[in-house]
Amino acid sequence: MAGSSATSLDVTVVIPTITDDMEELRSHFLSILATPIYQLILVTTDNRKAKLLAFSEDLADPRIQVYSVPIANKRTQLAAVIPAVRTAITVLVDDDVTWTRTILPWLLAPFEHHRNGSVGVGMAAIRIRSGAFFTRCITFIGAVYLERRNFEGAATLTLDGGISCMSGRTNALRTCILQDEAFLHVFCNETFNGLPLATGDDKMITRWLVEEGWGMYVQYHAKAQLLTTLESGFKFLYQCQRWEGSSWRGNYKTLFVESNPWAVCKKQPWTFYAKYIAVSTSMGLITDPLTWYCYYQIRSLLDPTSLWAAIKLERLFRAHPRDLGFLPVSILFGLFRGFIKMKAFCKDKGWLSR
Repeated sequence: MAGSSATSLDVTVVIPTITDDMEELRSHFLSILATPIYQLILVTTDNRKAKLLAFSEDLADPRIQVYSVPIANKRTQLAAVIPAVRTAITVLVDDDVTWTRTILPWLLAPFEHHRNGSVGVGMAAIRIRSGAFFTRCITFIGAVYLERRNFEGAATLTLDGGISCMSGRTNALRTCILQDEAFLHVFCNETFNGLPLATGDDKMITRWLVEEGWGMYVQYHAKAQLLTTLESGFKFLYQCQRWEGSSWRGNYKTLFVESNPWAVCKKQPWTFYAKYIAVSTSMGLITDPLTWYCYYQIRSLLDPTSLWAAIKLERLFRAHPRDLGFLPVSILFGLFRGFIKMKAFCKDKGWLSR
């Protein structure tokens, strides 16, 4: 689906950033400016504004506007500039995202349905193919994370219209949703266990869309795919911790604060199983040995293909057959991930990878 009555004049891209290395942003920003968007709004902190202004002047594109806020907080940064948007569609984008030139029509097409409030796209990692083995392993694990997310999101949206989270890497929304005063109040004042949250903004937006009855759509097509960089080295573990913490808290709020398990199950049964039950119980260090024990006990009844748990990665391996050599790394990391999940649930509230 790539046709829409919406045009580039209907699209404003908003990017919050707190980076100090402006050159890291160049390729990402240029990829977005290569599409016919109406405006690109950048929002940073006061102490970085002068540097970002100089950088934007170097890009020499009149569509760029630069804003700033006193503190580094993604929610605060977004809330400060959302009222300045004058187009019907606002696209929230992370500062480490590269767009394809063909992405915009695919983002706009689902808005032909008047109840679709949010549209996302498939994601792929920008890989490091040379250098230290550890670094290559980390970037592979990041690619696996994104590929699994693509697979799971496509499955739940197709089967019952549900999705755990509309990714904040690129999320096109109707501006009227974001500029709703009630939304902005909740967005800026969300807490968990009495503490304000600096992360999980994309989960909060997704829950708001569900509560307000808006539809969501994700375009899983090569022409709509974005590329993104993930943390390398040990910083990747902190990034995983932040992801897991947001997932724990978001799922808890969905199931026990803003709704109840039965209501969610009745409305979206497959999403309830795949994104809430399965994810919440996937402590690999505990569940994987138990699963293999169960497989062993019923081995005579099994089709061998039922043991292929990496089906979600088939597209990744077809595109990059050499990545099969990293499969043991993915399995081992799956076991270790249980520790990250528990630590994230107990401690993570902020941007640990920054």
